[in-house]
Amino acid sequence: MEHDCCCHEHGCGGCGRHAPVEITLSRAEAALLARFAQCPYLPLARFLARSSREDELEAVGLSAVFLEDGAGDDQVKETGRLLERLESLGLITLDYDIPLSNYDYADYEVSSLYARFRETVAEGAARPGFLFDTPDLQKGSMALTDLGRAVLEQI
Repeated sequence: MEHDCCCHEHGCGGCGRHAPVEITLSRAEAALLARFAQCPYLPLARFLARSSREDELEAVGLSAVFLEDGAGDDQVKETGRLLERLESLGLITLDYDIPLSNYDYADYEVSSLYARFRETVAEGAARPGFLFDTPDLQKGSMALTDLGRAVLEQI
């Protein structure tokens, strides 16, 4: 399933039936959340290692990959940790099965981080009996929840 940048409804992060909870964000988390003010849906990827012999077998190599201009590999990994924290707070959703239909994921496919991941999978695949022999770039999207929109209005 795909969605455009303005037509996908993500899960509820604040249904109004629960007591308000104070949410404390770091500067980096708040800055990342503020990115959603420019576009409510942003691209996301996850690096998976799959098995060519066992259809259901997969392992996550790196999740919550969001590439920004000029960000080095360590910064991309840190951003991923921040995104996972924002998701755990119920402020955003990370959907690896809903890519943006109008977004070109080519930067993810040619990134140095994904190239190293492919090399690591290839090294493992050269070992006898190694099952995770196929790299896979899973394209997805992330979006604000209702709670995330409410928090963003307070920033």
